[in-house]
Amino acid sequence: MWMNISIVIAPVTAPQVPAPRRSWPVPGPRLSDHERRLLTIVHQGENQSATVWTAINGAVGDLAPRSRTEARHFRVTLLCALHRLIRLGRLRRDGRECVAFVDIPDPVPPPRAQPQPAPVSRGRVFEG
Repeated sequence: MWMNISIVIAPVTAPQVPAPRRSWPVPGPRLSDHERRLLTIVHQGENQSATVWTAINGAVGDLAPRSRTEARHFRVTLLCALHRLIRLGRLRRDGRECVAFVDIPDPVPPPRAQPQPAPVSRGRVFEG
């Protein structure tokens, strides 16, 4: 059994389709209410840092739990949120017991490359 395989190559004069441009700035990860609350508490602290449990207990106080069990549940949830913020780079460990706020600057778009003019073919030049 014979198979015909053909290769199609676009001519040099074919219009080039530009790659889609990436929208700038790239949005960061979405933060939950717990994570935003922790960022606010740490940011308001002295030198934009706070001890881990001071931040968590302050956030639990804002949530007004109805029982000790609910308060423990909030603390575990907030501890997980704090670890996620550290992984995302929004908070950093500051020693053994503290976390510090990381100020993230606005992203600057990369400079655009200037388009290069296409070389002009003048054909063969004969001297003579």
